[in-house]
Amino acid sequence: MIYFLIGMPGSGKTTLGKELAKKIQYEYIDLDELIEKREGQAIPSIFEQKGQEYFRQKETEGLEFVIQNYKEILVLTGGGAPCFNNNMDLMNKSGKSIFIDVSSKELFIRLKHGKQNRPLVQGLNDEQLLNKIEQMLLERKPFYRLAHIHLMGDNLSAQDILKTLEKES
Repeated sequence: MIYFLIGMPGSGKTTLGKELAKKIQYEYIDLDELIEKREGQAIPSIFEQKGQEYFRQKETEGLEFVIQNYKEILVLTGGGAPCFNNNMDLMNKSGKSIFIDVSSKELFIRLKHGKQNRPLVQGLNDEQLLNKIEQMLLERKPFYRLAHIHLMGDNLSAQDILKTLEKES
């Protein structure tokens, strides 16, 4: 089975995904890290030099690569990956998608300290950051809600995800 963790930047996909991968004894792939490796540069540089559209195409190519080359893996997607190029449909047809839903207040707290590494929120003051988070949630939730599994994530643990997956089996 291929599992796809989806959700907003700061929702905990990477942290929870790494823990979950250990628990289910799966390899994991961070889609952003895969893109950085293939492109030979960091995500912020790709955005700056080649633009968001180029990056979104590389996300789709990365997803296609993983789907074609792995049967059992946990994929940690970028926050926007489900929202472009029919990626959500591709993920749902190829495996099981898990939406980690975190409140805008919690996302604000988490992103406030790490925004220098996130191109879409880089350089924003607190008010702008909260507005950006709320705008992104409005735009992205319709895609996220297409996930097979929807989990509230403010206090979610990898064990909680595992219990849900066991119930689904």
